[in-house]
Amino acid sequence: MITQSLNKVLSTKIENESLKMKRNMDRLFNLLDYNHISFPQSLILL
Repeated sequence: MITQSLNKVLSTKIENESLKMKRNMDRLFNLLDYNHISFPQSLILL
């Protein structure tokens, strides 16, 4: 029971973190785009 709720809390936290990270990545790409900086395609795939 405790394990279950702990897992839920953890997965929610991880989800939030990855969403935050995605937003930051989007922001970074927008910034690079805005400044017309081109970078390798392989970087985008990461």
